Amino acid sequence: INMLQASIPVEVSFTAVAADQLKAIVNSRPFQGRLLKEWFGGLEQTDRARIQQALQLGMAQGETIDDIVRRVVGTRANDYADGILSITRRDATTVIRTAVNHVSNAARAEVWNANSDIIAAKVWVATLDGRTTLLCASRDGKGAPIAGKPLPEGMQPLEPEGATPPAHMNCRSVMVAVIDGVGLIGDRPTVADTRTREQREVDFAALARESGKSIKQIRAEWAARVVGRTPSVTSYEEFLRRQSLKFQEEVLGVTKAKLFRTGKLRLDQFVDKSGNELTLDEMSQTAPEAFRLIA
Repeated sequence: INMLQASIPVEVSFTAVAADQLKAIVNSRPFQGRLLKEWFGGLEQTDRARIQQALQLGMAQGETIDDIVRRVVGTRANDYADGILSITRRDATTVIRTAVNHVSNAARAEVWNANSDIIAAKVWVATLDGRTTLLCASRDGKGAPIAGKPLPEGMQPLEPEGATPPAHMNCRSVMVAVIDGVGLIGDRPTVADTRTREQREVDFAALARESGKSIKQIRAEWAARVVGRTPSVTSYEEFLRRQSLKFQEEVLGVTKAKLFRTGKLRLDQFVDKSGNELTLDEMSQTAPEAFRLIA
């Protein structure tokens, strides 16, 4: 509510939603087909199964206690990132990130429904970088109604209408409220890079060693090249069309980048109605004219 009030240039009073109501919603609405408590219960079972498997495999192969410990914990040479427990930590991180997204979006949706006299619609907002999935990219900027109200003029409808983040594990998309008479305001950050933060830091360190510069200098030069901002109304599709061919190919693949650029396909033509990415064979059936243009 505080964020909503801060985003509107006039004094407006919003209706709050009871904490018990939000808790009930979070605990009753599944994401990726399972409730929050089931995801964390599943993690514990996965931990036990992985450790048991490591023990059985080590004993069957006649490994020493130290070998089995290394299998579970990982090796110092790889900073313990190659062990069973490290895999478990990564899985836990994935579930936590996705759960936070789920809880945040569920809470915001209830606040918006309680303030439908002020909220005009809700819009899917994806991250404008090279790691966003085609599913989220194709939904970016599309809206769903609030309390049965019609969408604002010119807004494309979200399909399916009831879709909400997280759309997949580690999903970074969010739903954003469109304020009646105000719309979407501010800017969105953009990053024209397909690497994860961890991958970038590894590359920055290697470049620093090769060039004699500090990692801080390498990071600053990278940011100056690829980090920017764009108006909040800019869709992922508009963002992607402004990027280099190399970046488009890294995001879409070579042939799909041609279909996007030369074949003039929209991003929502790269996925089916359920959001599953189409293969090239499937796309050749749904958009044959685009293939003729790139031939």
